[in-house]
Amino acid sequence: MLFLRAALALCFVCSVSALSPTEPVKPLEKVMRCKACSMITKEVDHQIEILSEDKDKTFQVGGRMQHNQNWQKDDKRKKKYFGSEVMAMDVLEKVCDAVEPRGLNLVKWHAEKNLNGRTMSGKDGDVAGEGMKAFCQTLLEEYEEELKEKMFETAKGKQNWARWLCVEETATCKEDDYLEIWAEAEEEEAAAKDEV
Repeated sequence: MLFLRAALALCFVCSVSALSPTEPVKPLEKVMRCKACSMITKEVDHQIEILSEDKDKTFQVGGRMQHNQNWQKDDKRKKKYFGSEVMAMDVLEKVCDAVEPRGLNLVKWHAEKNLNGRTMSGKDGDVAGEGMKAFCQTLLEEYEEELKEKMFETAKGKQNWARWLCVEETATCKEDDYLEIWAEAEEEEAAAKDEV
């Protein structure tokens, strides 16, 4: 009987500790949010590029309960995938998970710019990655409808939507910071293309 009580007590302690909440995610520091916003918008563009490889892809709309028995063959029920709300949701769904592993890049950039090149650890990168993912989720959720509209605008609009989000709408970046960070990002992209 005593053994049974001890076993039950142990099970209770284990279950309580398993149910205890995890540590809250540390918010991303304000000084890193402009660069994070840049990384997020670049990832949105990257996801659009990946998903738009087959621009002629279509999908069917409507339900199987339609009166028209040949609704699956009906071209009127097909919509272009590129630029659709379905594609926009596919893009936004993948962005935050894709930027989280770049936390170490973010803290290294921050250390180089603001901390005299101090060495940052993998743990710092993990914390920044979690914070950047949470920041990304908040950003995309809050501006989801506007992003769906703006992300598929013409090439000129594509460049402007990142500015719209990071400078005008959220005020995450000051104009000068925005210009500096995007210029750095373009230099990095050009260098990476030259290496290939």
